[in-house]
Amino acid sequence: MNTKVYKFSLKTWITLYALLFVISLSLYVFIPPKQFRVIAFFPEATTGKIRGEEHFLPYTRDTQVRLEEFIQHIMLGPKEIWNSNIFPRSTRLIGLVTGKQSVYINLSKEAFLRNDININFLTSVDILKRNIRFNFRHIKNVYVVIEGALPYEPPYVR
Repeated sequence: MNTKVYKFSLKTWITLYALLFVISLSLYVFIPPKQFRVIAFFPEATTGKIRGEEHFLPYTRDTQVRLEEFIQHIMLGPKEIWNSNIFPRSTRLIGLVTGKQSVYINLSKEAFLRNDININFLTSVDILKRNIRFNFRHIKNVYVVIEGALPYEPPYVR
């Protein structure tokens, strides 16, 4: 058995990598990934006035996945430095359930903390609801619970 071993020069490898880069860049430019545009509302750090920012998120057909991606994106905070977070950075999205016109959001207890936030909890919830209703027009009712319990309500006892 006589096998041939081909050795390529450094110039050939560089040319090959450059060609692959140009092909991938042109595919990205002419066939961009599907995204959907959202407007995220955040309070201004100094005045508390609500300001909108344009964001782009990956598009999926499933509304619940798109909504979950949006809420997690909101939890990351604003991209503009003069805006502040709605909830503390340690807040997590525990769960999300959507209906035809309703969404139920379960947040972690860290949403109550106000260490690095200059707005109260109810204002944070109102801004979150505004974000959802503005970007997902079919949703009319937004319900927020903290680790399964309604905020400012006594726990359910059987």
